[in-house]
This record gives sequence, structure tokens and C-alpha cells, in this order.
Amino acid sequence: MDDVTGKKVYEPDNIVWQFREKESDDAPWGPHKTPVNIEIPGIKISLEQRATGFLYRRQSAEGTIEKLVLTKKGQVFMSPVEPMHKPVKVSSHILIDFKWPVIVEPQSTKSIFVSFPLEIAIAVGRRESEENIIDIFTTCKSKHTLYGTVKDGLICKYWQSDVYESFPDFDPMELGVMQIEIQNPTANWAEVGKAVFSAQGMKIYFGPQQVTLNALMKIISESDAETSFIDSPLKAGLKPAFEQFSTRLLTQQGKTLMEEGY
Repeated sequence: MDDVTGKKVYEPDNIVWQFREKESDDAPWGPHKTPVNIEIPGIKISLEQRATGFLYRRQSAEGTIEKLVLTKKGQVFMSPVEPMHKPVKVSSHILIDFKWPVIVEPQSTKSIFVSFPLEIAIAVGRRESEENIIDIFTTCKSKHTLYGTVKDGLICKYWQSDVYESFPDFDPMELGVMQIEIQNPTANWAEVGKAVFSAQGMKIYFGPQQVTLNALMKIISESDAETSFIDSPLKAGLKPAFEQFSTRLLTQQGKTLMEEGY
């Protein structure tokens, strides 16, 4: 189809997606040709062809965001990113609060699964890269809390999660699955009710139906523990997500020392 100037106008692809457990339909990660309309529960995203490029529009209950993207050709990519950007980037740590505590026997290693909130990045370009991100959004409510004292504590993104013994199924546009390997090399039983992680070194992997994190928590004493992320996917076939936090300036590769209890 041509417009009044004779310029070729392409009809957008329309992608409507809803999560259904145990089905094999891919989440709308992309790549998608532009122009395109993408609809997921609560969010409508579109790139509408214009003379100089594309008008990007995201509509949700919070309102509408529009941006003019000055590129003639390209694709749209979606990727999970560290859940630290919305509503504003005020912290580089996340606190996962377990709905019930986990008790780990002495000199043992146990694994559990918890959920974590997702933020989704939209990238436009000829290649999939975090350098091409034009928008980040989330369908999860944001809350922050203080871990430790007012003077020396950490402001953390707060998330409460159930504790799962096996890999749970979540909507990959809303929640991710974090496996936490808890190591207790001490001679005492350890009761774990929360875990604090740094976004530095957060290695998210994702696929058609899952977004995952692989984490480690080592009990040091009755009040201290150390957490970090493991750079490996929880399942075969998952690919690394975009990263907005870098570990280049860190000496401990994103490790967090929890000295105010776990």
C-alpha cells in the first residue's frame, strides 16, 4: 500500500499473547519486523510507520508513552533486564522475602526456587543489543525497603515470594524463577527468611516460556551470609538477557555480604 506521497506503507503485524501454562507458544520476545503491534495483558506496544522512522507507543493503565524513533529499517526485540529501573533507579540491590522461612541442616547444601519481579526492555535496531534499548517497563508493583541500619543499611527493591521445591511455571512477561543454592558449611542449623542480592553481576537467562536466575547463598555464621549469582542457565536452550548493570568495576563480581541477618 502507498500513502499520498507515493511512499510504500507496510501493514503492521499484530501479535496478541497470553500466558497459558504447559503450552508451547513463544512469548513475544522477537525479533519482529516493523511496523508491529504487540499486545500482552495490561500492555499495548506499537511501532507505527512515519515518514522519518517509527512512532513508538506503549499504552497501559498508567498512561501512554510515545517516542519518535528515527530509523528507516529495523526490528523490535524484547528482553528481560535487571528489575531495578522502575519506577526510578534508586537501588542496585533486591531483597527477596520468603513467605515462610527455610531451615537448612548443618554441613549441607540445599536448593529452593523463588520468584522475582521482571522488567522488560524494548530494543529497536538491526541487531539485538542492550545499546538499542528505547524503553523499559514492568507489570509488577514496585516497593523498596531498608536492609540493616539507617546509617549503614542498603536500600533494596523489595519482593515477597513463596518458596518452591521444584521449578514453578510463571508468566515470562511478569515473573522470573530464581534457583537459590543454600550452602550451610557450619555446625549449626540455619533458618533463612530472606536473601539480598546485588544487581551487579545478575545473569538473567530466558527462553520461550521462562525467565531464570541462578543464585548462591553461603551461610557464614548465625547472622552473616554471602550471596552471588552463577553465570549459567537453569535449563538448556536459554539465552542471556540484556544487562544494564556491569561488574567491570567490582572486585567481588557482585557478591553481597549480609551482615544484618538472613
